[in-house]
Amino acid sequence: RQGILDQSFLSSVIIKEDLTPALIAGFPIKRLAQVNGVLIGELNLLHMWYLVDSIRIGSQGIVHILSSEGNLIATGDGRRKKDVFLQERFEPYDKIPQILKPDGYVFKNPGEGEVLAVGVRLKEPLSWTVMVEQPTAEAYALAKKISILLIFIMAVILLLALAIGYYGGRKE
Repeated sequence: RQGILDQSFLSSVIIKEDLTPALIAGFPIKRLAQVNGVLIGELNLLHMWYLVDSIRIGSQGIVHILSSEGNLIATGDGRRKKDVFLQERFEPYDKIPQILKPDGYVFKNPGEGEVLAVGVRLKEPLSWTVMVEQPTAEAYALAKKISILLIFIMAVILLLALAIGYYGGRKE
C-alpha cells in the first residue's frame, strides 16, 4: 500500500530572509520496500543563480528558469532580477506554450525589442521551464549572411550564363 510517505516532495522556490533562493525537499528512506523515515532538507539555489547569470547564448542571449506556475526563479536578465525577488510571473506568460514548441516563438520583449525564445519543461518533480531568449537580429544573423551569399552566387552564375550566351550567340 502506498502512502504519502512513499512520495518525494519539492516545495515551490522561496526567497529566504537573507534574499537567497531555496526550496524544501523531502525524500522517503526505504529499507526492503518499507518506508523507515523521511529525509527533509532545505536546498540552497544560490549557485543556480550564479550559473544562470554566467550563461550567454551568442553575445546577448540569456537564460530564464521559470517555476511550474510561470514565476521567474532565476534569470540572466539584470532588469528582470527584481521579478525573481518579487516572485512575479514571467511576461509574456501567455506565450509560454508557443515558446515550448520546437520552433520557439518570436515576441517583443519589454525594453529589448524582438527576441526569439525557445524552452523546455523539465520532468516531474520539478516541472520547471528552462528558456533561452536571444534578440532576433543576433539569432538570425547567420541565416541572413548565408542568404546574402546565396543571392550573390546566383547573381554571378546568372551573369556568367548571360555572358556565355551573348558571346556564344555572336559567333554565328
